[in-house]
Amino acid sequence: MVFTAAHTGVRRSELPASKLGDFDATPMTIREKKRIKGARTTRRVPVSAKLRQVLDDWFAIHPGGNDTFCMTAIPRSNADRKGVAPISPAEAHDHFSRLLIGSQWGSHSRLHIFRHSFCSNGVYEWSRPTIDR
Repeated sequence: MVFTAAHTGVRRSELPASKLGDFDATPMTIREKKRIKGARTTRRVPVSAKLRQVLDDWFAIHPGGNDTFCMTAIPRSNADRKGVAPISPAEAHDHFSRLLIGSQWGSHSRLHIFRHSFCSNGVYEWSRPTIDR
């Protein structure tokens, strides 16, 4: 999930909303909430070769279900899980913060930093939104 954020610049809230089929094609489909108020939209984002390899490795051990980033149980989580469930944005933030404890990035421990870094590097391709009806 973190690698996907770093290589695509997607929002933290968009990652748990992703479905397995969103990654079938290149570019991949991102389900948005923010572009058009009151409507769900999608946009297309390129997938790097390195990201494709990481996703293929994840899909090989995926626990099941239609959600891309999910778990049956998350260590040190208060979530009461019954079966496979998507990782919530709060859980994603918590585990990402734990990953960076003690590093030089510890004070910047939000997945949103990848969005700014990705866009600043100039590799983001803008596209018109597609409204899901």
